[in-house]
Amino acid sequence: MKKIIDSVNEKKVSEIIQEIDGIENKIPHDIKTVFNFPGRKSVDIAEKIISKLTSENDIIYDPFMGSGSFVIAAIKANRKIIANEIDNYTCSIVKILLKKINKTKLDELFNILENNIKQAVMDLYETECCGVKNYISKLYYDPETSEYFHPISNREIIDGMNIKLSNTCPVCNKNNKIFEKLDMNRIDSINAEDFSNFPHEQYIENSRINITASTGADRYDRLFTKRNQKALLLIQQAILELDDCPEKSILEFSLVASLALSRIGMYGSSTDRLYHVVLNRAQETNVWEIFKSKVKAFQRFKEAYANILDETPENNFRYKIINSAYQDYTNLCENNYFDLIYTDFPYTDQVPYLEWNQMYRIWLQKFYDFEGFSLTNDMLSKEIIQSNAPSRPEKQAIENYFRDIDIMFKQLNKVLKEKKLAIFTVKLATQQYFKTLVQIINLARKNGFEYISRIGIDKNDPTIRKQAAYKNTLSKEMIIFFQKLSDNERYWYIGDKNFEF
Repeated sequence: MKKIIDSVNEKKVSEIIQEIDGIENKIPHDIKTVFNFPGRKSVDIAEKIISKLTSENDIIYDPFMGSGSFVIAAIKANRKIIANEIDNYTCSIVKILLKKINKTKLDELFNILENNIKQAVMDLYETECCGVKNYISKLYYDPETSEYFHPISNREIIDGMNIKLSNTCPVCNKNNKIFEKLDMNRIDSINAEDFSNFPHEQYIENSRINITASTGADRYDRLFTKRNQKALLLIQQAILELDDCPEKSILEFSLVASLALSRIGMYGSSTDRLYHVVLNRAQETNVWEIFKSKVKAFQRFKEAYANILDETPENNFRYKIINSAYQDYTNLCENNYFDLIYTDFPYTDQVPYLEWNQMYRIWLQKFYDFEGFSLTNDMLSKEIIQSNAPSRPEKQAIENYFRDIDIMFKQLNKVLKEKKLAIFTVKLATQQYFKTLVQIINLARKNGFEYISRIGIDKNDPTIRKQAAYKNTLSKEMIIFFQKLSDNERYWYIGDKNFEF
């Protein structure tokens, strides 16, 4: 029979489900635009949950920090939180994101770049409209056939004009123009240059996220035009010449975040299909404009969240961020230490983050500390994920994923206080929806937790609760609530089988 849930916990969970019903599951614009991360969670929902389920002196643990959504939520709720993140790139950018900086200094450094390098970068995109000099903001073309003059039509190409201009033409008053011979000459001239300094490394192949050897997507430079390669190198070199300081790091991470939009993308594309090789209907975007927008995004975040920034974001009286696998930290952590575990559940075949972030990490490895941003075998072995990468056979089978989840629940039980809650946002793959959900609950019970409730939070729903019978609703994205049982309340398991049932 199902174990008895503490009445206080049951009441709180029921109340919080009512309270967050109707809150839109969205990511604030100031958080969403700073850097590219596919697994962000709603800070508003998380803040409500944390405020309701914890007291002011409680300590929260997030074993899979990601982009820091729950860290931000905990700080806003005036709670203490400790967060683990295995990915060195993600951990580094979250730390610099939460670091208190000198806004004047950042403006000064950006002005230095603008004075020293902007024109050289913009010259790569120089064009003419009505005989007047202008610059390309976006170029639409077909990479497979190198067709610039008559590319396959799309909604961005207006009357055959496949170039969007950075400035409105003072003669014709238009913001777009037709690709001309002078534009082709500029491309040919740039393509003839030496690009040996641009990264040429190979990615871990994974067709799930479009990294395929057959298309060349497993090669770093394959995804960028020569013009954008040169623009990125020019900005990078200018940043390297600046004195080291936190404000310089913001410029660096702004450039790294710009990589996703600087690649050859589908017209009108964002960053979801990061490694997709585009054969036609492609866009090439002005790198300086992307970089400037990313710097502004960092500035907006710093202004919007000024009250949560700290001089030492890695460790202060409100929060602590640790760059390590959760296994390493919990092995050293005091037993029964935390008052709440709140995290994003490790995905099955959704996004293998260590593989997804290769584009950013490789860039930082090349131009900065190679070891500091390297992707180690230890990181790959400790990541909880189901991946189809041929080089990671131990991560391919769903059974191996469940084995890692089993270990995870065991470790989290050790560090959580008795009768306290473990909360997970879970996104389930359609193909193995029922098996995954049932096994998550089963493995939680095996390791001393009891299932309380869940609520669907699919982003395309107008409200969180899909219908009155939300507990029985099929929802790909949900929040699941568990309670840690006392030792004498635990289920009787032999292996993975619940013999008490």
